[in-house]
Amino acid sequence: MKEYIELEIICTTEEAAEIATAFLADYPFDSFDTQPHEGRWLLRGYILAESWAECRDEALSIAATYGDDVHERSIED
Repeated sequence: MKEYIELEIICTTEEAAEIATAFLADYPFDSFDTQPHEGRWLLRGYILAESWAECRDEALSIAATYGDDVHERSIED
C-alpha cells in the first residue's frame, strides 16, 4: 500500500481555490478536487507521503495564503 497525504484547503472563493491549485500544481501532487462547501470552496490535493516531506512547508504556505482553513491527513491507497 502507498501512503498519501490529503491536503484540504477551505477557500472563500472559487477563484482563490483555482489560484491555489495552480501554485500547488508545481509540486508533485497526483490529483486535485475542488467543490462547493457550505458557501465556500473545498480544495483537496493528494500527494505521496514521501513527496510531501520534500515540499510540505512550501505547500502549506500556499494553502495558508489562499485558504481560511487548512488540514492535512495521512491516507492509504
